[in-house]
Amino acid sequence: MFYEVVNPSDKITFEADNDLVAGLMSLLLGDGRFGCINQDEKLILGIWLIDAEGNYNAWLESHGYSLDSLQAAIDANVDALIRAFASLLVCSFDKRTSLVAELADNDDIAEACRTHNEKHRTSMNNICGYGLEYVVSLREHRETLKNT
Repeated sequence: MFYEVVNPSDKITFEADNDLVAGLMSLLLGDGRFGCINQDEKLILGIWLIDAEGNYNAWLESHGYSLDSLQAAIDANVDALIRAFASLLVCSFDKRTSLVAELADNDDIAEACRTHNEKHRTSMNNICGYGLEYVVSLREHRETLKNT
């Protein structure tokens, strides 16, 4: 399913396996500064800095986790989180399908996505770039999990 990172600047969409993965990705990516909606514009995760009650724990509990078990949620969904972070694109829902098809024609799709995101972002915050940093760190974390 497609989702959007709720933030004060660019339309940034991504693909995730489910609402839990989408919410976890938004939580990690924004550290409370970003929310998440699905393609039907249903709120998946609110922005903690605006949500005075800070309902992250209630949200996590609705998915079988808590703030105390956040690492367990990440570990259980590490592969899906890597895919979600890698799918971040500066574009709206209605442009995403055609953009992905266009980018897929490139020999190096990852570089094509990175170039597109850099060219089209207006924010000083490189949200998609931060997402790619998470891809690297989560891949390393996944290797650590395999070796334990």
